Amino acid sequence: MFLRLPKIDGEIKLRWSRDLPSRPSSVTVMLHADGTYEASFVVKTEPKPAPKPRHNACGIDMGLESLASIVYSDGTREKVAPLRALRKAERRLRKLNKELSRRKRGSNNYSKTRQAKARLYARIGAQRRDLAYKLASKVAGENQAVTMETLCVKGLMRTRMGKSVADAAWSTFTDRVDALCAQWGRKAIHIDRWCPSSQVCSQCGRRDGPKPLNVREWECPNCGAFLDRDYNAALNILDAAGLAESLNARGGDVRRRLASAGRDAIAREAGTHRTAMPH
Repeated sequence: MFLRLPKIDGEIKLRWSRDLPSRPSSVTVMLHADGTYEASFVVKTEPKPAPKPRHNACGIDMGLESLASIVYSDGTREKVAPLRALRKAERRLRKLNKELSRRKRGSNNYSKTRQAKARLYARIGAQRRDLAYKLASKVAGENQAVTMETLCVKGLMRTRMGKSVADAAWSTFTDRVDALCAQWGRKAIHIDRWCPSSQVCSQCGRRDGPKPLNVREWECPNCGAFLDRDYNAALNILDAAGLAESLNARGGDVRRRLASAGRDAIAREAGTHRTAMPH
């Protein structure tokens, strides 16, 4: 297929990413830093039906060791490995930067090296978006409600972990989840940034303070539960939104909110127990 544009003689050959559902009303042509062009069309289309959810809710803990640790309301759980696209391309980037510094600015070789560097960065960005979009579609499509922590990405970017945080593309993932939940009529919940999700035992509610990042597993000194740091935080995030199931009233479900203050007093109320889930 070809594209005809005004004020341009002849037809432009395109590599189509998908078939157009209807006749386009307008087109925007964009030139990228790597020297490639992109044509964006405005078309009318019917909204696709939302996928049928498999779970009532899920809690997601974002991290660097695992990109996302997901705990579902029925007790199942999974971890998504990080892509680390930038880390894998660092050696090639260092080589291109060294080569670019040796070129004369404005020369043809300088332009070729600059475009090669831009193409590599475009590839890294495409890999990040691909993983973030696929994971967001899975999470928003399989759950009626999605609970996530509120991350201060700009603040984390100023720390020593800034490059790894940028490589994880947390904001791309959370923004896509919000957009898909709004499109499909699902609920996206962001809990408070200061919720101590990694400091509280998800079984008994005991808060034992912050832990170093190298502590990935530990045993609760109060109830003896063996806890995984990421899964424990994801379950606490799910509980913070009032979506974790607690056993009460002859096995009925009770929705409770995770509070940082007065947590022990709430857990000692008559007939109330923490969610019993294996770790």
